[in-house]
Amino acid sequence: MKCEKLDVWKNSARLSANVYKAFKDQARFLDIAKGSAAEFATQTYIGMDIGYIDNKEGKSWVEESDHILSMLSNLQKSIREKS
Repeated sequence: MKCEKLDVWKNSARLSANVYKAFKDQARFLDIAKGSAAEFATQTYIGMDIGYIDNKEGKSWVEESDHILSMLSNLQKSIREKS
């Protein structure tokens, strides 16, 4: 008997495919989040350059943005290693 004909095999293969898709979707979402964090840092630098944002406060925000980017990258790496 071929395992591909068994319902249990079909169900487990479908489940595995769904889990794999979910991990890829999460990685894509994290790419978008990283882009948003980078854009925030860029806009903060612009705000500092034109005097809308205090340099000390702006640098703190950029540091926090860098920390968030690092956390997102680590999470993304972890997800990719699992898939």
